[in-house]
Amino acid sequence: MVSLGLEVGLLQIDSGSRDEAERYRVPELYRKALGMGRKGQA
Repeated sequence: MVSLGLEVGLLQIDSGSRDEAERYRVPELYRKALGMGRKGQA
């Protein structure tokens, strides 16, 4: 599912992460449609 999400542009790899864990970003366009909030930002 992750590779499909990356392929269609639903997910983006967060290159700014400082730890070893791979993190993903969801573009703002899709956040609203998926009912997702913004966690960790002011």
